Amino acid sequence: VRTALDALGVPYRWGGTAENGFDCSGLIQYAYAAHGIHLPRTGRAQAAAGVEVPPVVDALQPGDILLFAARRGEGVSHVGLYVGERKFIHSSNAGVRLTRLELGDPDAAWWLERWVGARRVVP
Repeated sequence: VRTALDALGVPYRWGGTAENGFDCSGLIQYAYAAHGIHLPRTGRAQAAAGVEVPPVVDALQPGDILLFAARRGEGVSHVGLYVGERKFIHSSNAGVRLTRLELGDPDAAWWLERWVGARRVVP
């Protein structure tokens, strides 16, 4: 989580996997790789990593990978990393940033509607 948080503000770059720009799955892969854990490159492939965690905020632990689908039934199209305190870090068109997982937050409501799962890579 600390490695991902150190990337706050880094710009979005499609296919980006380094500190000069990240896409969503590149950020997750980078953060885990810094600690010797190899993850697949794409969000869809990362959706099969580790073990399944119910998509319920209270079930999450820092480091869990959050899975999002722009449209239900079309597969994972975005991933983020849960950091704790109802927040996750991700790289979107606005760059690497934190987003809250609370219904009262208009930005969070958009993400919560598209949240389809979570994976735990480190027990």
